[in-house]
Order: sequence, then structure tokens, then C-alpha cells
Amino acid sequence: MDGSGVDTTNQFWNAVTKAASGGYVTNTVGLPFGYFLSAQGCGEAVAYWALNRATAVYATTVGTNGPVVPMDTNGISTMPAVYAQAYQGGNGRRYLLLTNKGSNAVPVQIKIPLKSLAAGRYVCQLNVVDRIGRKFTFPRTNMIIQ
Repeated sequence: MDGSGVDTTNQFWNAVTKAASGGYVTNTVGLPFGYFLSAQGCGEAVAYWALNRATAVYATTVGTNGPVVPMDTNGISTMPAVYAQAYQGGNGRRYLLLTNKGSNAVPVQIKIPLKSLAAGRYVCQLNVVDRIGRKFTFPRTNMIIQ
């Protein structure tokens, strides 16, 4: 996979290398390469949306008892592995960008003040991107505020 965040399920290596070895061009238009967004590409797309279309930034706190990661190559300086920032999207939705720079999963508790939301039905979607496992999921749950 290259740094673009897009990968393929089939690169048709034999057809492409045979054409290159034979000195001719092959038509790959009809070949099903199976392009898909990688977990990293998907995560970047979610972050891009939150960062570049936000109309406000909310105060966000991460606890101090979490894991740390090195800030430099000699490991003397460290910083929290978990980072969080909440945004107000231009579409009226709120976004929480939560990242874990550590190599281990970390349980998190998210507290959101709901008093400013009008009563009604909402959909809460959590975008989980596992860059090490190269997978992602988008679980959703209904939430009713009365």
C-alpha cells in the first residue's frame, strides 16, 4: 500500500508485468481492481471533515492517568497517547476527534453535556479506525433526549 490511503484487492500483477515485459500496453479498464479506502485513509477523511468544516471548537479534557508515548527518538520526553478535541460542524452536527498514538487499546469514557440539545431522536455514530490492524468500523446507536 502506498501513502495515498487507497489500496486494491487485486493488482493484476501478471497481466501488467507481462505487458511491460512484452513492451506493449494492456487495457486495464475492465479489470476489477477492488479499490477501497484503507483504515488510515478513512480516518484521515473523518478528521478532515471535522477540522476543515468546523465552525467552533469545544473545550475537551483528557484524563491524566492514561498511557504516554515518546515525543522524541531517545524517549526522554513523553506526551499523552490519547488526544481528544470536539468540534461544531457547519452542518449543525458535533464531532469528537479522538486519537490514540499508543500501540495498545485504551478504554475511554466520553461525557457530553446534552442540556443544550433539543429534545428529540438522535443518531450517535462512532468511527473506529485501527491503523495497526488495518480495519475500521462505524457502529451507530439511537439516542433519545427528553
